[in-house]
Amino acid sequence: MTTESENSGSLMASVLAADLAELTEELASNAIDLPAASTMVERDFRLAVRSFLALTLTVGIGSGPPVTLTLAAGPVAVHEVASAFSLRLDSDAMTRLTVTCYAGRRDVLLELANDLVSALGVGPTALDLQPGLPAHDLVPGLHGLDRFRASFESEGARRAADH
Repeated sequence: MTTESENSGSLMASVLAADLAELTEELASNAIDLPAASTMVERDFRLAVRSFLALTLTVGIGSGPPVTLTLAAGPVAVHEVASAFSLRLDSDAMTRLTVTCYAGRRDVLLELANDLVSALGVGPTALDLQPGLPAHDLVPGLHGLDRFRASFESEGARRAADH
């Protein structure tokens, strides 16, 4: 018999999977405002994970450097993180997205992570249940944008010179 808790867990995984699929599609179309688009995903992770601490979305376009958006209510010290998982959701060869969720309690992410893999139809190699603790405190905001812009602009200049 399925409990109410199991039903709500799989429902949240379905909602999160739909949000992540939409985010991945928007990235592939290059028509995305990453901070705005990520707000819904963060809200759903907060609802799905009782001890949610932070969420990072790392985006790479082409061969350029990645940009990481960290979503948290405030800075999260490394020692507060008890568990994490990373999920790679590459929409195509040119667009890379890695979602990492951090929680303050052990063993709260395993079921959600497996439900997401199943709902998104990605292979098990896309999931890393032990990505390790963050190397530094998690600070909310967009990180790496200057390097990303510089790479994007040089790629645009290179393409213009080729034509």
